[in-house]
Amino acid sequence: MSSAGLGLLQYRNLNSYGTKFILGFSLFMGLSVPQCFNDYVVTTGNGPVHSRSTWFNELMLVIFTSSPTVATIVGMFFTGRSDTTTKMSEQMVGDIGGGSLST
Repeated sequence: MSSAGLGLLQYRNLNSYGTKFILGFSLFMGLSVPQCFNDYVVTTGNGPVHSRSTWFNELMLVIFTSSPTVATIVGMFFTGRSDTTTKMSEQMVGDIGGGSLST
């Protein structure tokens, strides 16, 4: 499963600092957040989410103790943010340059 996901990296610009940051940060968070959740459960006996509904607490525990899920959520969040930032900067360059980029 992970090799199929990593295979999609061939379509990204891996020379970009932003892409390297997103990849590294999502892998780091994918390893550290589940470890923190697991340590919390071992020391206290229950999960770190405390709400009135048991099913919600267990759902959050399952999601955040899964390394691939955490890495995917973080990666998708930052990829969406970087694409939006790129589009906004392209629009700003077009506005500063005198309107549209096409003549």
